[in-house]
Amino acid sequence: MLINNLKENPIIPFIMTGDDTIEKTLENIKFYIQNGVKTIEIGVPFSDPTADGPIIQAASLRALNNSANIIASLRIIRQVKDLYPHIKIYLMSYLNPVLKCCNNQLVSSGVDGLIIPDMPIEEYSILNCDLPIIGLVPVGTTKERIESICNVTGEFVYLVSNIGTTGSASIDADIAHHTLATIRSYSDLPVAIGFGINSIDKINHFKKKFDGIVIGSYFIQLCHSNNMKLISDIIEKTVI
Repeated sequence: MLINNLKENPIIPFIMTGDDTIEKTLENIKFYIQNGVKTIEIGVPFSDPTADGPIIQAASLRALNNSANIIASLRIIRQVKDLYPHIKIYLMSYLNPVLKCCNNQLVSSGVDGLIIPDMPIEEYSILNCDLPIIGLVPVGTTKERIESICNVTGEFVYLVSNIGTTGSASIDADIAHHTLATIRSYSDLPVAIGFGINSIDKINHFKKKFDGIVIGSYFIQLCHSNNMKLISDIIEKTVI
């Protein structure tokens, strides 16, 4: 179960498929697993990543220049699942790439669920997909909307820590915790927080209440500068 993975290690790194090379993507995934990570988010590069800030946009562009796409993401997931079946892997993709895949392509990859930031819950049924879709709840969402999202989400609830794009520095911790409390009142699923988690202080603050901590821009920047030692240290300090 996902909650067991997150209890062992709450860190959920975001890795962009094909950022640098496909081989480097696999290398980075193995690096995280060897450092104790149990849950991973794999990103699909997209030409118009409206929810992403400049760091992930740049990673997406590098990946697209390397001809990476959703098929490459699914192949990587299959390879990782064959080697590490206990690892939970979620695919983060905008809707258009997902629509180009058939249900069997998605399911046979072994991916545990889909995160689609530009698809509202009212459109979930158009996918006709046999995989859980993870609902995103921005901070400050109304109780009625949170209840509706919790009723259809699978695997976990993803709390978006700010109204801006990924990597945004500003997070109102009080509003985040208030939104978390509302989610907890409607769902027993694990809750992960992401968007703007860019320091060890934020990680240690939010790990006290949240089950998972999604780290995207921060880790991508460190990976791109080959500062893997700092990533290892952050993961180690988070688990303590």
